[in-house]
Amino acid sequence: NKPLRNTSMAQGQEGQVIRTSRPLRHVMFLPPTMTKEGLEVSVHECPRALLRELVHVFPNNLKKDSPVLGVITCQRACVDLAQFGEEADKEKDRLLENFAVWAQAVSHAILAAGFWADFIDPCSGLPMLALNSSKVYSEVDGVEVLLRYRCLSAGMCKILLHPEWGAAVYPASLFTTAPYDVVYAIISKGQLGIVINANTFHHSFMPQINYVKMRLEIEGMEVLFPYPRVYAEQVTYMRELKRALDAKGHAMLEMPTGTGKTVALLSLVLSYKFAHPQTTGKLIYCTRTVPEMSKCVEEIKHVMAYRAEVLGEASSGITAVCLSSRRNMCVHPRVMANADGEAVDAQCRQMTASWVRSQAATRKLETCSFYEQYESRSMDQRVLDTGVYTLDDLKALGTEKGWCPYFMTRHALAFADVIVYNYQYMLDPKVSGMVSRSLEKDCIVVFDEAHNIDNVCIEALSVTLNKRGLDRASRNLTTISTTVSRMKQADKARLDTEYRRLVEGLRSSGTVMGQNAQEENATSTDGTLAAPVLPNDILEEAIPGSIRRAEHFIAFMRRVIEYLRTRIGVRNVESETPAAFLHAMQTAIAVDTKPMKFCYSRLQSLLRTLEITNLEEFNALNQVADFATLVATYADGFMLILEPTDEFNAPQPILQLACLDASLAMRPVFERFSTVVLTSGTLSPIDLYPRLLNFSPVVRESLPMSVYRSCICPLVITRGSDQMPVSTKFDLRDDMSVVRNYGGLLLEMAACVPDGMVCFFPSYMYMENIIAQWDTLGVLKKVLAHKLIFIETKDIVETTLALDNFKRACDIGRGAVFLSVARGKVAEGIDFDRHYGRAVLLFGIPFQYTLSNVLRARLEYLRYTHHIREGDFLTFDALRQAAQCAGRVIRSKADYGIIVFADSRYNRHDKRSKLPPWINQFLLESHLNLSVDMAVFMSKKYLSLMAQPVEEGTNMNSILLDEPAVAKYLGKANDEESAAKKQRVA
Repeated sequence: NKPLRNTSMAQGQEGQVIRTSRPLRHVMFLPPTMTKEGLEVSVHECPRALLRELVHVFPNNLKKDSPVLGVITCQRACVDLAQFGEEADKEKDRLLENFAVWAQAVSHAILAAGFWADFIDPCSGLPMLALNSSKVYSEVDGVEVLLRYRCLSAGMCKILLHPEWGAAVYPASLFTTAPYDVVYAIISKGQLGIVINANTFHHSFMPQINYVKMRLEIEGMEVLFPYPRVYAEQVTYMRELKRALDAKGHAMLEMPTGTGKTVALLSLVLSYKFAHPQTTGKLIYCTRTVPEMSKCVEEIKHVMAYRAEVLGEASSGITAVCLSSRRNMCVHPRVMANADGEAVDAQCRQMTASWVRSQAATRKLETCSFYEQYESRSMDQRVLDTGVYTLDDLKALGTEKGWCPYFMTRHALAFADVIVYNYQYMLDPKVSGMVSRSLEKDCIVVFDEAHNIDNVCIEALSVTLNKRGLDRASRNLTTISTTVSRMKQADKARLDTEYRRLVEGLRSSGTVMGQNAQEENATSTDGTLAAPVLPNDILEEAIPGSIRRAEHFIAFMRRVIEYLRTRIGVRNVESETPAAFLHAMQTAIAVDTKPMKFCYSRLQSLLRTLEITNLEEFNALNQVADFATLVATYADGFMLILEPTDEFNAPQPILQLACLDASLAMRPVFERFSTVVLTSGTLSPIDLYPRLLNFSPVVRESLPMSVYRSCICPLVITRGSDQMPVSTKFDLRDDMSVVRNYGGLLLEMAACVPDGMVCFFPSYMYMENIIAQWDTLGVLKKVLAHKLIFIETKDIVETTLALDNFKRACDIGRGAVFLSVARGKVAEGIDFDRHYGRAVLLFGIPFQYTLSNVLRARLEYLRYTHHIREGDFLTFDALRQAAQCAGRVIRSKADYGIIVFADSRYNRHDKRSKLPPWINQFLLESHLNLSVDMAVFMSKKYLSLMAQPVEEGTNMNSILLDEPAVAKYLGKANDEESAAKKQRVA
């Protein structure tokens, strides 16, 4: 273990000779040596030149005279990492995960020995443990200095060349103030307690590291928080959430983006669940996307790992599962090849339906081996052991056992402690009636990213029909009629059996499952979606005699379809209430409209009796039955709108049954569950949601952001450099001065902002028009001199490809601009953190299309029913979308970015006051009413300030609270609350 100096050859493990490219000019304590974890590790004394760089990377931990050791790791890649492509990206991800697990274990072992240690994220170049650094460290340059390996110049980036592996090498670094004997003992004598699997990690894997974490007391309850320190807003968030749980009431909590909202919520709720096991049911965590679902489950793993460390496995075990669609959970090789979700559902049903399985032996029909093995398990065999399972974990477990992950998870919902799934499983009555009907009243329901929850509720109860769909529905009826005729000849008894069940009543027919039948039918492969009406509106009576017979029901549906085909052919826009529509229908075709309430359930019963497996073929008829049931059930909160053209202004008449009242879908949730939490980073103005959703929250709080520096720089631009106003108002949007000034803003910002930039437009149409005009003016060509340009389209595949290339351009230093649309997929679900989003430009205010007939009907309904003025709702809706776009570039407090609101209307107090507190707290008077050149000047000044090292005393540590600080903070907050109450009483 003697240090080596000035050598070009070093003796490695098992006698191999490690050749460096050039002589070393520093002390190398350990030459490149392979560890049991598969990493080539060397330990070096950091030379002065490198130490000067590290002082800026770790400003709070290192001084210019600090004795620092550099631990350099190299991993051999399976492919050449100098190339681009999906294969190289996957290999980098695998090697990054290997290093992160190893480096985290080493760092914490060194910290436990009383010395400082930290490691560099190879992707970003930023420290992984220190939270206050904005200085990027270059791994390749560091390895070049310490090991003298040669590098290959590839455009704007450098590629390391290993003496033996060439470009198939993945370097990464760890730095520490520990002496060499401590470092050597940890990395060479197996004191880490971890084993790295080069291919995958099992769901139960967690390095056994002694973390210094927190045990907080919040209003008399112990909360285990899985990080060493906590933000003030996280403490306030947990306190307010506990108050809602104690009161058995609902809550609305707005917490700034990038402040650890999810881990705060999970820490509090899981601690509350363990503290009150008899009165607290499941945690139902509803998200919008699969990536958000995965992030939530990873945080649950962290929280539960800490509980197990503190309290032991026996007292902290829970079962947490994710549930998604068959497309995301299926492991059958042939079915997985389908990208379309409906096609996956159809193929699954064709292989798992009970009549298919019963006939498989005689008719040689294909069945699903995974479902068959799952069904053949012994009834006393536990489906899932205690643990936290992501979608990938469930799929891996299903593949290992040969079980179907989807039906296995559906069964696990009955005993799981935490369930994570999509909004639709709770809000859409067709889905929730099948999946979530058996959930107990004492469950805690959380809707994350709930800023658009009213729109989700409306979409769940709205139906749109067009002429093509009605024609397909008519053909579906013909197909069903033919099938019924054949069954009468071959198996009339089955139709008679169905008729007798329908006489007994709808509930007992099996079409709508009762409360006690849910668990029994939880994995039934024959079950279709439930009725589209809300649970309390399902009729308890038998299906009317006029549609019990199959042929009578088919004739009834044919008359309904023919009437709809007649009504849909309008030349002008028409609208009417459901009651008026039913009256006109009854008058025109002399039909009793009461059976329409049962159309959907009667159709599902008939499809099941006829043993039809390809339900995708009958989507059009299902949609008509859905429409008929809803229009006959609800007299209020809906409007029928007939238009001669579709959304693309093509001559394609459409008939919309538009739900206008978001509270209809939320009402069963609020009434059924004791505590429902709506949380997001953009709920402002928070007072409007209770009126939209018709509920009374016991807790309603909008929290500001604690900061140690101005991590965002919001700017309001009202005019161009020529002093002409800029706006996307209808009378100004096509003005050439506006187009020219917006183009000048894009060009100037592209020239001064490093790396990535994101732009949002009010609509696809406006974005396409202004891009075409910029191209004519030569603006885009000038922008390309600074950054590449990528554009969001309505095609999800094109957009995904554009995003991948955008990030690649930022990674290699070329820089890029991403042009996208507010309310689009990018605005709602893509994070542009770190160098991917150093600035976001909002061109205009993203108001809804005010000429939309559906929007007009909703505004009128809100005005008369909820007393919400049209202007208030439109402004509220537009500003929450603008805030959502702005939040894309700030995903942590160590991040920073510029937010440009480019529209003169943002300067008005009634507009900007509706932005969230975490934006308004940085929106100074000097940032208002700017011209383009003033905004560019301020942007340059801000970016130069952010490039400076963070001063000690004003870093991330200044806003993080330890346990004593939390107790002091809560005591001060309680004193302030008491004083405020006394003042109100006085």
